Amino acid sequence: MMIGEATRIAANSLDELLDIFIECFDSGIFYNDADGSFQADDERWIELEESAVSDGRS
Repeated sequence: MMIGEATRIAANSLDELLDIFIECFDSGIFYNDADGSFQADDERWIELEESAVSDGRS
């Protein structure tokens, strides 16, 4: 959830949430920028969460 957004379900279970985070690291959604700061591609992260919840994968 981003600041200012309505509350939404990001995962159906803790296992699913961890799977989402792993996929975010593996796919480059989470990354370090040129300055070494941790960054995230917020749009892709939200798409991945929404896809996981709608698919009901766990």
